[in-house]
Amino acid sequence: MRHGKILWLGLMAILVMACRAGAAEMRYEAEDVIVNREALIPDKAAPDKWTVWSTDVNAHIWSGRVVVRAPAVQADRERPEDGAPPLLIRLPIPEAGVYTISLGGSQRPLALSLDGGKTWRRFTQGTIARMVDLPAGHFECWFDDRYAAEEPSQRGSAYLDYFLVNRLEHIRNNMSNPDFEAGEPGQTPLGWSWWHREQQKGECVITTEAHSGRGALRIKTPEGRDWALSNVYSAAVQPGEYYLLTGWGKTVAGTKPTVSVVGKKNGQVANWAVGRCNVWGKDWRQCRRQVCIPDDIDEVYVRVVGSGACEALIDDLALTRIDGPAPMPAPPPPVEGFAKTRVIEPMGRGVVAQVVSDGVYVSWRLLRDDPAEIAFDVFRRQDGQERKLNAAPIRQTCD
Repeated sequence: MRHGKILWLGLMAILVMACRAGAAEMRYEAEDVIVNREALIPDKAAPDKWTVWSTDVNAHIWSGRVVVRAPAVQADRERPEDGAPPLLIRLPIPEAGVYTISLGGSQRPLALSLDGGKTWRRFTQGTIARMVDLPAGHFECWFDDRYAAEEPSQRGSAYLDYFLVNRLEHIRNNMSNPDFEAGEPGQTPLGWSWWHREQQKGECVITTEAHSGRGALRIKTPEGRDWALSNVYSAAVQPGEYYLLTGWGKTVAGTKPTVSVVGKKNGQVANWAVGRCNVWGKDWRQCRRQVCIPDDIDEVYVRVVGSGACEALIDDLALTRIDGPAPMPAPPPPVEGFAKTRVIEPMGRGVVAQVVSDGVYVSWRLLRDDPAEIAFDVFRRQDGQERKLNAAPIRQTCD
């Protein structure tokens, strides 16, 4: 017990130093922050235990190549005692402040409790607690294998992969550190969380090559699958509100990234793109998109997404509340050109004859002023003599 306490105090000391050095995001592997470890078994399934799974053939998709797996749930359980016992999660909080706590895992539901198991709610992945004022110490939550996926074909085991503890700082324009001024060149920007579908690929760092100020964001990814850089701050919104998403960016090489507004409902992602705009061009260019909050959204956050190889710079992002739809740009003034009337080029029939394998193909031009009932006869002139080639006037075509 004393050994565990020393390890806990050592971890807290390291986290305090990291927080003071400017590390606003802390990441914890799920298997490292479970208190009741008697509920765990390694690398095999049991109906009444959680599995610490490190032998998955697809281990590369899990953070640290390890994940905590619940027993398969085919129907909702009535009591927490059914199935595996609830897991107590204890996340270190190095310093007092305002935090957002979130979970990465699968899309299958779990039961989540924030009051010691008195009440439970259905939860998949995403925000566990948003903008909570926490003292230094720890944050506790409980998870249970209580709920089945609503679609029968999708039922099975749920997963706990990793937890993110984000201290919210430098809040402006409904984002944390939207201008990338907080942090040092070469470091991951404070207030932002990097994800790549292929673990450990790509990077996002602060660069001095800024649109304004002293810092901007540089994203550089190799060939591969999709990636995302998400802001840790979620803004509370109301359906029907209007926001203006703006930012500056340039694509140095590869695919063009997209700045998106993600919508959430009750802490869960409900719409991955309430609004979005692309970062175009090799020079700094502003992107703008008006966003109207739909009925099923109560929170939004901003993220930058892309796929494959990309090198891009982004700066001065903002998500600003506006009173209503942005006015349309004024139409340009009429052009007063040289011609006061339409210039019509004088044109003739333009008869063309081309030798083909079975004779000569002849075509001609239908003119603008020709009457609808116009018909044509085609003559061949040879040795000063003309001979009509068609038996009846040609009315349907010009060949």
